[in-house]
Amino acid sequence: MVRTQHDTRQVARCTLCPAGCELALAPTGPDAWRTEYPRTDGGGLCPRGGALGGLLGHRRRIVQPAARQNGRLAPVAMRAALRRVLDAAGNRPIVLLLDGNVPIEQMAAAAAWCAAWEQARLCLVIEPGDEQMLRGVEAGGAEYLREDALGECDGFVVVGDALAANPICARAMLDRRRAEPKTPLVVVDPGAGAAAKFATHRVDVAAGMELAAVAALAAAAGVGVEVPARVPAAEMPSAVAAGEAVAACRRLGVLVAAEHARTGAWGQIGYIASRLAEAKGGGVAPQPA
Repeated sequence: MVRTQHDTRQVARCTLCPAGCELALAPTGPDAWRTEYPRTDGGGLCPRGGALGGLLGHRRRIVQPAARQNGRLAPVAMRAALRRVLDAAGNRPIVLLLDGNVPIEQMAAAAAWCAAWEQARLCLVIEPGDEQMLRGVEAGGAEYLREDALGECDGFVVVGDALAANPICARAMLDRRRAEPKTPLVVVDPGAGAAAKFATHRVDVAAGMELAAVAALAAAAGVGVEVPARVPAAEMPSAVAAGEAVAACRRLGVLVAAEHARTGAWGQIGYIASRLAEAKGGGVAPQPA
């Protein structure tokens, strides 16, 4: 949240991906802002975040219903805009495109609306990395791990900054670790996010090498998976140690969050994570943005 006074720099966070990088918004006029890079040590911001102020304040940004008239956009009432869509569609199907980052309540409302209207179809638009991860997880066959079941797990593997995508998961894992201090918590996250601070076994891996690390971890845990260009286990000792730490788990919880723009292998990562969870009697909890 950002206050709207125009007297000082406002500290905020970018919301264009799960990383939540710190940034500063400086006023440039009424309801107009400029993005500034964070001044704290270790702060970072990608080009998308750097352009956030310009995106929000762009003069051609559409912020209300509009219709094109004589080649230009003119504001119209929402009811009038919907009436135009319905009239143009006639008896043909209407597709509702919904951003996958909206609150789940809005997704549920849109799904209910489309279910009640035979002419309507719902298309949920999500990040490519999230889509690949979800398809991989589904192909792996593991059961979906609900948040209320996390506390029953006797070990955890977290891939990516899953706790930033869904902080609610942190409570169940940390409660389990508090009750059972020997519960292994393995983290594979080049960015060293929130989960890495509490890891019992942190896998040292560079960005883009998550697939090799997860594959080595699964193999050390006794789960055979075939992946291309496998990195020799000797070159990833921390992944091997992490796999051995969860090898004896009877109910392993695996959380996966795709880190956008880092690697294109999230389908395979999701698949291996799902196979690992299933082999160790647990479930997998994908955490899309």
